[in-house]
Amino acid sequence: MQPESKTAEEKVREEQFMQSLLEAGLLTEITPPLPPEKWPKNRMPIPIEGKPISEIIIEERR
Repeated sequence: MQPESKTAEEKVREEQFMQSLLEAGLLTEITPPLPPEKWPKNRMPIPIEGKPISEIIIEERR
C-alpha cells in the first residue's frame, strides 16, 4: 500500500534514498510506483512449513 498523503519532505527523502541505492549499484533503474488501479488484485500468500517467523524471533530474543 502506498500512501498518497506524503509530504514534500518525505518525497524528497525517498527520492534521495532511491538515488543512493542506484549509485551504490543496488538498483539498476528508478521506476515510478504503480498507480492503485494497476496493483495486483488476487495475490495469494505462499505456503511455508515450520513455525511462524514471529515465534522464531521471540524465541531467539530470549
